[in-house]
Amino acid sequence: MSMDELFEQLAKAHEPPLRHLWLRSVVDWLRGSDAHVPQVLARLDQLVQRVQGDPALLEQVQGLWRAVEQDLDLASVLAEFGFAARGMFLAELGHRLMAKWLPASPVTRDAADLFALVFHDPRDATWIQALAPAQVQALGPLLNRPDAGPEAPVQTDDTGAWPRMVLRALAHCVGQISACGFRSDLRQRMSQQARATGCFDRIPMQLQAVIEALPTNRAQLAERVEDLRFSLVEAQWAGVTVYEHLDEHGVSVEVVYQLRQLRRRVERAHLLLDVLASEQPARASVRLVAQLVRLDTERRSIRSLIADSTQMTAARVAERSAETGDHYITRDWPAYRHMLVSALGGGAMVGLTTWAKFLLAGASLSLFWSGWWAGVNYAMSFVLIQMLHLTLATKQPALTAPAMVARLRVLDHPASVFRFVDEVAHLIRSQMAAIAGNLTAVIPAVILLNLSLVLIGGQTMLSQDKARYVLDASQLLGPSVLFAALTGVLLFASSIVAGWAENWFVLNRLDSALAYHQGLRSCLGVERAARLG
Repeated sequence: MSMDELFEQLAKAHEPPLRHLWLRSVVDWLRGSDAHVPQVLARLDQLVQRVQGDPALLEQVQGLWRAVEQDLDLASVLAEFGFAARGMFLAELGHRLMAKWLPASPVTRDAADLFALVFHDPRDATWIQALAPAQVQALGPLLNRPDAGPEAPVQTDDTGAWPRMVLRALAHCVGQISACGFRSDLRQRMSQQARATGCFDRIPMQLQAVIEALPTNRAQLAERVEDLRFSLVEAQWAGVTVYEHLDEHGVSVEVVYQLRQLRRRVERAHLLLDVLASEQPARASVRLVAQLVRLDTERRSIRSLIADSTQMTAARVAERSAETGDHYITRDWPAYRHMLVSALGGGAMVGLTTWAKFLLAGASLSLFWSGWWAGVNYAMSFVLIQMLHLTLATKQPALTAPAMVARLRVLDHPASVFRFVDEVAHLIRSQMAAIAGNLTAVIPAVILLNLSLVLIGGQTMLSQDKARYVLDASQLLGPSVLFAALTGVLLFASSIVAGWAENWFVLNRLDSALAYHQGLRSCLGVERAARLG
């Protein structure tokens, strides 16, 4: 499309959908086919010169923009874009798939929809970020008419339309931050020191002080903006203290989501303050718009949705599993010796489990009951191993992996890297001790069981045909490798379920609920009820 064709469309853009499509056409024309930044900036200069050189064309552009401002609340884009209410995963996934497959409609009164319609290409953030301050300043007269009366938008000075729009967005954003600090599910989890700061009470009043300082000198404005920034930092720190409570009392996905929203709103408030109080407001404005374009790309991404949901699940499970898995890593000789002894007991228990497995296989049960009792056999074995504080090597990686992941969070210093390498060495030694102990005990345990069966009943654990079948089915080059891999997946899944269950118990405080339950106390007594809890 040529520039002449672009302005021919402008003359026909009398209805809101046509105005919205014309704005999209302008950005598409600027972007071109390759979105090469120097070429985009050059086309922008050409567009500005063409409009500035034609008073009638300038009047048309200003009139279209005034109509857009009257139809839509553009400040809501600056304040709320990227902070939509979180829905269920499948509902959000369906929404994003439809956004990818279905074309966007220009018939909208939502400024966020218009923004996504116009800046629909992820490459837009790059050339917007590269805009020079002079180019940003040149766009002001194109969009605003200074002689249109007191109610009309004016040029982007200290009392102009753009600062007023940014100020409305900042007021909305600050209100959401303050309201977030009074949510009961967050406030009751904050530290006492964080609540005592009163930052969420001060933020609205400090914003009012900033508004009052806008028409005055820059020094007073800078001082009040700095006070507001400090309170925003305190609000973000107050949200961080909630994580300490979550680590101890269980992770809530809803709370984690609200904390992320709080952090992002604080970051947005800082960007809006940059536009109002920065020595280079044009550069700050460009950075703000580019950030919004990146957010639009992120909220369209299915990969980002899956990553966020995975992180939510990890936050709910990994913290609980990491604490458990840390006990399976030995760091000195007494712990290593204890691991060997517990692994010997685990190996002996596996021998009993194997005998029970073959016993059930010889009972000629139906397919359902055979699977049922096989599951009960393994479940009872694993529970006994846990209750007797024994060790099974095959379950160790599923428990120790979250503990190692927790240490990967602090690798910002060379000493942290060395400590992590030491932990890996401890982990390998612990795993080898568990394997050695299991194998050392399971072979004699099976032999003793077999001899006992021969002495008692005159029969071995397996017949000759059954033994050959077991050997043939366990060849290294056969399907055993696939079965072993599947077993690893199932063991990992079981650790995820266990971590989720433990977190659910802790989050809902079932330990204290059972310990202080009047019915249990009257039946079992105070001490037994506490032990049960």
